[in-house]
Formats: sequence, C-alpha cells, structure tokens
Amino acid sequence: MSSICDTPLPCLAEHFTKAASILGQSSTYGADKLFSHAIRAFEDNIPQSYDEITNKRELFEKWIFQGNSNPPVAIYLLDFFRQHKLQKFLPWVLYLLSTMPSHAQFRRQILLSQDDIQLTLKGKEEIQQWSHSSLSEIISASYEPCLSWSCTKDLRSRWISALLRCDVQLGVHARIEQFEALERGDTSIEFRFLGASTSVVGASSTSLPSPCHRCKEVWLQKEKECTMKFWDKLPTFYDLPTWFTLSREKYW
Repeated sequence: MSSICDTPLPCLAEHFTKAASILGQSSTYGADKLFSHAIRAFEDNIPQSYDEITNKRELFEKWIFQGNSNPPVAIYLLDFFRQHKLQKFLPWVLYLLSTMPSHAQFRRQILLSQDDIQLTLKGKEEIQQWSHSSLSEIISASYEPCLSWSCTKDLRSRWISALLRCDVQLGVHARIEQFEALERGDTSIEFRFLGASTSVVGASSTSLPSPCHRCKEVWLQKEKECTMKFWDKLPTFYDLPTWFTLSREKYW
C-alpha cells in the first residue's frame, strides 16, 4: 500500500483539499516530508511570480470556485494559510476574494470575519483606484510622432469613458477583453455597459474604433507594464509585506 507521500503532485493539484489534508497532518505530526510535499502542491498551482500567472490562473480559479462549495474554497484557504503561517499565498487568495463574482459575494460577507471583510473591501477599493489611474495612463499613451487622423484626443476620451462605464479592472485575475480584441487586430472594439437599460437603443453597449497600428502597440505595451506593476504592488493592497519578503518566509 502506497503512502500519502507517494501521491503524485498532479493528483494533489486536482483538489486543494488533498493538499490541505496532507499539510494539516504534517503540521500535527511534525512530518517534514509530508509538509514539503504539500507545499510543493500549492506552489505548483498558485502563482509565485508575474510570469506564472497565465499558466496557473485557470487551474487555481477552479480551486477557488469549485461548484457550489460552501464555504467558497478561497475563504477556507485564507484561514488555512494563516493557520500554517504560509503568508506568501495570501495575496493571491485575498485578491480572488476581492474579485469574487457577485453571486458569491453574499456568502463571502457571511463567512468572512469582520476584519477580513474590511481588508478585502479596502483592497478592492485601492485596486479600483489604481486601475482607473493605470487605464488613463495606457489610453493617453501614443506613438510619437503619430499623424493618424483616428488617434484624436476625443477618441482617447471616449475609450477611457467607455472602459470606466464597463467597470473593468486592470489586474492579473482576468485580462480586459477590449485589450484582447486590440491584440487580435479587431478594428471595431465593443464595450458592454453594466446596469445599462436595454430598453433604449444603444444604451447597453457601444463600439469604438481602434487607434492606429503604432498607437495600438504602445497601448498593449503599456498594458503589460501596468499589469507587471500591479503584480508587484498586490501584497501592499492587503497590508502584507513585499513579494521579496514573503518569498523568504520559513515554514518551521
């Protein structure tokens, strides 16, 4: 009969509860090998750097929003990582709690402690402010010299207004679909507005032209730079140490 240490990591990665169970047992019985095995399972699935976001985002989202789990997995993980002094995983979990879809927010409010509710709300507000500022920085950027008739101040103003009306957020949880459309080469970009009345023609969405090719490349480069800055700042939104400090934490 194989031991729990022989369980392959991909199997552990399928359901966080297996890794959590191993971690709990290792802490209880002081089993270093079990502990290391469980930590590796979490490290393999939770982004530890900006470069890992794309590959690990989808898998960890499955952990966070598994079916109709009650409580939501992210809430369990928040308490769990604190209990085992695994602070380096907290920024990502708190970020996902802050960006929970509306249908899950009610359970978040009921199940989180009052302090954590305030912490996630604070993080969400700061992220929103930072995102609005960064979006303005991106759309204001231009290729110099840009002589295209399409890249006017009016177009940039309409882009910023539309993005804010869509209530999109620049971050690492999900990419803004309008920037994905630009990267695909779409020349007409659609904006769907939240809470807009569909009884009025054109009130629920609009389309805007893309900027010239040179300015589009500048926007996409700026988007990447701002997203990297966001990752660097992520722990500070939740009053946590820097990524460098978190990466040096000791488990025992």
